[in-house]
Amino acid sequence: MTLSLKTRRYTTLLPIVIAVLIAALGTACAPPETDAFTPVTSVYDCVARERPFSIVTQTADSALHIFIPEPFAARTMLLERVEAASGEKYEGEGVTAWTKGDEAMFLIDTVKVSECDNNAEAALWEAAKLGGADFRGFGGDPNWVLEIREREQLKLTIGQAAPVEAIAIDIANKQESLETVFRATTDAGDLTVTLSGKICLVDSDTTRYATTVLIDYMDKRYSGCGKALH
Repeated sequence: MTLSLKTRRYTTLLPIVIAVLIAALGTACAPPETDAFTPVTSVYDCVARERPFSIVTQTADSALHIFIPEPFAARTMLLERVEAASGEKYEGEGVTAWTKGDEAMFLIDTVKVSECDNNAEAALWEAAKLGGADFRGFGGDPNWVLEIREREQLKLTIGQAAPVEAIAIDIANKQESLETVFRATTDAGDLTVTLSGKICLVDSDTTRYATTVLIDYMDKRYSGCGKALH
């Protein structure tokens, strides 16, 4: 059977059309690309030279920031990621870090530091500090977290809702009651944060915090504890 010129033209174009459709479908189904990198902060509780201490790390793109405390020479370093049989391994200038899940092992100035476990609670505070926060508060029912930056920038996260960010338009220091009150306005209503210099103890935690936090927002009051990060 002999194909007409018009039929042969469509037959020739058919593979190209199919390829274009496949490419379009692949693009539509593929997850959106993102360049955003979220650093992960860890605080590893270790023991070396019969002395307990903590090592703070924060992931970077193909690298690891490490904050080495005493009894070693205290310093901050950036270790480069290298190939590892399992977990993650980073090296640089006489320091090696192996991490796997919540466990880590370090080689610092020829001293092997093993059996280090991530302190998840301490890591939350350190992450806020490294992120630029000067103060962090928290509470429950529902869970909420407050961060204050540069003495006036308020960031309040309640449950799974998007964070509420606002600039305090009025800051009052009450010396007699040892209170500092921040007042701000948001799209959802007024936000008032009161920091009181009263010892705060969480019901489910034996840790004492230096500051009691009260938050009034959208006709609700939230109470909890907090502390300065610097």
